[in-house]
Amino acid sequence: MIGVMLLRFFKTLSRAAVMVAMLYWVTVLVRDYGPRLSIDGSMLFTETWQQWGGLLTLYVGGLIWFCWRWSVDAQRAKHRALEVQVDLEKRIAPCERELQLREQLTQWRLETQVEGVRPAFLLFDLHTTSNVDLRIERVGRYSVLTVSGRLLSEAESRRWQCLLDELKGAKRDRCALVGGLLLLNAQKLLGADDGQELQALSLRERLEELARAIGKGLPIQTIVSHCSSLPGYVPSIMGLQGEERDLAIGFSLGTNQSNLLRLTERMGNRLETLDDSLLDRLQREPLTLLRTQLYGFSPLWRLFSGHVQVFLQAVFHDQARLQSLRFTAGDLAEDVQGATSSTLLLRTLQQCERHGAWRMFLKHSAGWVRSHARVCLILIVAGVCAFLAHHYHHQARMLDKLAEQREALFNLRQGGLERLTLLTDMVDVSQDKGWLPSLQLNQQQRLVTLIQTLYEQALSEVIAQPLANALEERINSPKSHAYDNLRLYLMLGGQGRLDTDFVARELKVLSDQRLPQPQREWLNAHLQRVVQSIPAAALFSVNDALVEQAREHISREPVAQRVYRQLSTLLRNLPHKELSVATEIGTGGLMLFASRSGRSMTQGVPWLFTLEGYTHLNQRLERFIAEALRDESWVMGAARQQAPHHVRAEILGLYQRDYVRHWEYFVSDLKVAGLNEPEQLPGRLERLSQQEGALSRLLQLIDRETRLSLNAENEGILKRLRERTVALKIRLGVEDNAKDILNDASEQSAVTQHFASFHRLTESVEGRPSLLDQLREALAYAGGYLSAREASTASGLSPPAVNALERLDSLTSTFPLLIRPLLSDIVKVGKGWVRTHQSVTLTKKWAQDLGPYCERVVQQRYPFDRNASTDVPLEAFNQLFAADGLLQTFGRFYPGRHKDESTLLRPDNRAVEGDEIDPLVLLQFDRAEHIGKVFFPAGAAQAHIDFEVSPVTMDEEIASFSLIVDDRQLSYSHGPILPSLFTWPSQVLGTRLNAVVTLLDGRTIRQSQEGTWAWFRLIDQGLLSAGPTADTQWLTLSFDGYNVVLQIRSAGLEQPFGDANVRAFRCPYSLGT
Repeated sequence: MIGVMLLRFFKTLSRAAVMVAMLYWVTVLVRDYGPRLSIDGSMLFTETWQQWGGLLTLYVGGLIWFCWRWSVDAQRAKHRALEVQVDLEKRIAPCERELQLREQLTQWRLETQVEGVRPAFLLFDLHTTSNVDLRIERVGRYSVLTVSGRLLSEAESRRWQCLLDELKGAKRDRCALVGGLLLLNAQKLLGADDGQELQALSLRERLEELARAIGKGLPIQTIVSHCSSLPGYVPSIMGLQGEERDLAIGFSLGTNQSNLLRLTERMGNRLETLDDSLLDRLQREPLTLLRTQLYGFSPLWRLFSGHVQVFLQAVFHDQARLQSLRFTAGDLAEDVQGATSSTLLLRTLQQCERHGAWRMFLKHSAGWVRSHARVCLILIVAGVCAFLAHHYHHQARMLDKLAEQREALFNLRQGGLERLTLLTDMVDVSQDKGWLPSLQLNQQQRLVTLIQTLYEQALSEVIAQPLANALEERINSPKSHAYDNLRLYLMLGGQGRLDTDFVARELKVLSDQRLPQPQREWLNAHLQRVVQSIPAAALFSVNDALVEQAREHISREPVAQRVYRQLSTLLRNLPHKELSVATEIGTGGLMLFASRSGRSMTQGVPWLFTLEGYTHLNQRLERFIAEALRDESWVMGAARQQAPHHVRAEILGLYQRDYVRHWEYFVSDLKVAGLNEPEQLPGRLERLSQQEGALSRLLQLIDRETRLSLNAENEGILKRLRERTVALKIRLGVEDNAKDILNDASEQSAVTQHFASFHRLTESVEGRPSLLDQLREALAYAGGYLSAREASTASGLSPPAVNALERLDSLTSTFPLLIRPLLSDIVKVGKGWVRTHQSVTLTKKWAQDLGPYCERVVQQRYPFDRNASTDVPLEAFNQLFAADGLLQTFGRFYPGRHKDESTLLRPDNRAVEGDEIDPLVLLQFDRAEHIGKVFFPAGAAQAHIDFEVSPVTMDEEIASFSLIVDDRQLSYSHGPILPSLFTWPSQVLGTRLNAVVTLLDGRTIRQSQEGTWAWFRLIDQGLLSAGPTADTQWLTLSFDGYNVVLQIRSAGLEQPFGDANVRAFRCPYSLGT
């Protein structure tokens, strides 16, 4: 036992060891290297609480995962054990009794299908002495399967499972089991021997298994036989008539335990009538023995009831359902085997029913209602009384409130709004139904109608005429919107097309302008009712003379101007954001640009005056013009109607004028941010010169948003007209060298023509770069020029002779006038910064600072010194040879370099004062540049080499070859040749490289290297030669005389391994020392 426990302990420990080791490794990494971890400049694990907070979360997650995995494994083991047990049981050959049982059930299924005896019942005879496991009889149209009591024991579980399997299979043959019968012996129940409790528990388990196999809620009928053994039973029930002698007790669709809780009391109640007539029967009975039995039967029956209740409570649990309990004086089994069926058994079978899910639910509900009929009746009566009381209380409260408001209405002398408020309250009170439904009486309905009529009359008196006077005053006022006021005036007067939203909005504006806050809130509550009453009738009569006068005044403004103003107001209210530097360019634009007027950079051009807004306008312009002109026909009269196409052309002209105005202000308001800090100007120029930088995106944005083409309909018309013109010229033979009039500026909008100078910025002419590309190049040169001047000032070198700011200044004069101030500011600030630093002398040369550092890094370090045992740190190697490293940066400005290239960003070819150009120094700079190209592809900041290694051949004495680099492995056993991809450096913490050769005689030869330069050290141990192609090399490794040839394919044409420039490089300022 102890050995098994130890085995389990070590098994669990072995499973947890891997996870514990991983958690320990992560803990060490977080604790030791956590403060160095940075994501987007944010230090995540600088503090101790941050480290332990992350680790505790990881620990809890690991513990939860381990517990989950342990439970899953336990379930799987249990499932596998059950499968093994079932498999073993299937392998055991069935015994003779099992075969006989299967044969009986198969024959019964066939006979049932032929004879049509559908319903089947399973009879449990607990006290039979027969050795037969199963007897099948026919009782009427029912089949009764009698199961012997010994089949229910634990020893017979295999035969019982066989019986269950056959009964489940019978459901497919429409021979389903309908219910069960439980046959008990009264004499043995009253005896209560020691094995009775064990038998009850065994029967309980079998019934639960049967119910789960056949169906939950399987009804079980219980019959207690041999009741004649109870002294006085037969003489006592002789006083009952017919079926009452069965002493049948039914159970509702509740739980078995609740049904059996009062079984003793219910069995006693069945003999209440016998107890009432007991005295008369005792007097009539002549025999003393019978009188003694009759007198002592009642106490005996109560004792027997207790035994029956205890036994049945132990038998019935959850799945099987006890449906009824019956009693018989004789032996039911003898009656079944006789020539005629037992009447009691037949009645029991007929009353046994199976219930479906809904039927069981309804039966349960009906049973609960029957058992709680008094409570249900009380609740119904209480609910009706509560409803009537609520209705009476609601009606009384409503009448009281109406009476109070009526008195207040009569006492009100003046104040139209107060009167309307009171009438509104009366309407709300009369229509209030409360939280319970109320009866709608005819008198109440007439009262509600009368109050609503009074409110509508008061609404017309208080609001209609004052509203008409206010509108007539606004129409005559030259400062107000006369057109909208006239339109509202006509709508309220019952003329024209009613727009309820427009009326509600204008009425609210009118009330807000003319009334104080309290009265404004009162009036706004009534305006909705005013709007709803307009379709039924006009609020007031229209003054025709005033209308005609207003039309004459409004007609002085062009129709297109009014329609455009309405359209602009409508489109400006759409939920769209403005086009701005923040939304289109993002964070880069916010860092590089600012507003001259001081407004926020999130503000810019309204959405209406963007390309998307123009498309939206074009799609809806025709429909909007048609609706506007439809309103014009009844607002201004039919005599002042204009053609839609003229109105459309004028609206587009007004729109394009505003389009140009908004974009001109947007461009002219921009400036470069941070010009008050000249020392940051080189960095800003560098960001502005980027191909996808903020300046390029800004100019591309202006170019895109100011190209407004004609709509698709007009373009289609022009295309068809152009095709017809060409066809006509060909037919007539006319040659016209003039430009086609259809291809002129008429296809371009006024906006496109106005911003044509911006559009030429991105166009290249005759293969030359576009103005935008030239601008980026000039900005880059200017930034480099300023950086070079700053570097020369710091290092004591001579400044650049070519002033790139002059080139930028000359290029700025060719740009559009709107954007010139943006670029002129850069030139102006740059020139001022240059003038400020012209007086600064260079006191120390950069090379004097670089030389000692380079010498410390390179001297007697591998890979520059092949025999050195100390490696060059990768971080120092990156700092020296990267594209933006110290050597590359200094090499670009060293005197005498790049004589054959443009000198716009480099000094002239003259040497620095006091120095002479040393060819060996120039050679070392060239070698450093070559190293940077090989180890830092595409100008990367970190050294990175991707290469492919594949086996070529190896000696026949070698069985296998393996190359293991950290987590990657290359294996070769004389085929197949499968290349593997490797990366240098592979890990930040260093590389562990193992080359292993296994000979045919079983010996193993190993070559190992560690460290960042492990690859190069392994290659130096072998022989490197040129491969069959320009991008391949062959490496021959020798293992005690046994050779392996590998092919190395680099990602680029430059070969990093075996490069002579690495071996020959020396720090430029350490040469000759």
